[in-house]
Amino acid sequence: MNLKKISFVAVMSAAGCVSRVVIPLYNVKPVAFIAIASGMIAGYAEGFAVGLLSMFLSDLFLGVGPWTFIDAPLMGMAGALGSLWKDRNPSRVELGVGGYLITLAYDVLSTLAFCFLFGVPILVGLLMLFLPAGSVPYPFGPAHELTTAILLSTAGPPLKRWGGRIG
Repeated sequence: MNLKKISFVAVMSAAGCVSRVVIPLYNVKPVAFIAIASGMIAGYAEGFAVGLLSMFLSDLFLGVGPWTFIDAPLMGMAGALGSLWKDRNPSRVELGVGGYLITLAYDVLSTLAFCFLFGVPILVGLLMLFLPAGSVPYPFGPAHELTTAILLSTAGPPLKRWGGRIG
């Protein structure tokens, strides 16, 4: 990595970390958008690093646990998948649908890993992901996926043009 890419990873990781710690709404956070956009702008390794570091560093503030070692690499993979658009000029629809699917895969895989880790039945875990739970009036999964899809489809193309200078 050159100095521009290292600086890019540091700034985007800090933005992802802050977005998780500061925004008070559950799963309405732009961290998946930031990771995927980083892969789209700078490439596979940078997207992975931003996703991994965003989740790991924010858990230092939110609480490190076994979930950290599930969430961080999975968000890194989401960021790495953003690199599929690095050498392409995707439409807003493609970015929205792709961002939705990447975030859905992240949510389902992390839920399955939690179910296995904590002995929760898979059906219960998936229902908790897709139905409102506790004091939160909206379902966690769809809120996360829609936030990412909307951000990628609206802010993705300008970010991709801006990020072309990073290489």
